[in-house]
Amino acid sequence: MLQDKTLGKCVALTPESVQLVFLGGSHKLYPTLTFISQNPQNLSGGFRLTTILRLDHMHRDEASKEVPAVLAKTVREAITAELKPEQLRSLTAEYRSSTTVSLEFEILADFAGEVAERYDALRRSLQRHALECANYNQWKLATQLIPLAG
Repeated sequence: MLQDKTLGKCVALTPESVQLVFLGGSHKLYPTLTFISQNPQNLSGGFRLTTILRLDHMHRDEASKEVPAVLAKTVREAITAELKPEQLRSLTAEYRSSTTVSLEFEILADFAGEVAERYDALRRSLQRHALECANYNQWKLATQLIPLAG
């Protein structure tokens, strides 16, 4: 993954150039110095994805223990249904913080590098499964009123 969030698989590397293949099959050749200037992150050894779920303050009594436990269990089961068991290395959900409009919960998931090509899809899956968990448990999502201009 490059600094600009471009994600590709390195298929050729020489002192002069680096060739990446992107999802869909397109190729791009970078001069090596240009590639290095993009601060590439190698995901092949594994990577972490996080997402935030914001719930209404009405859930504060269950925020420290119940919500994180249910959220972690539900999202873990849903993600492992999409992957081989060893591809999800760990998944936790934690109470993160409170704002004036929400209780924030962070889901942290560590994945094996072999699923790096699904980086963006897995990020969306984490968020989708968190939302499905909230819906199933009838947790009210936080809403923030945005004042109208004028």
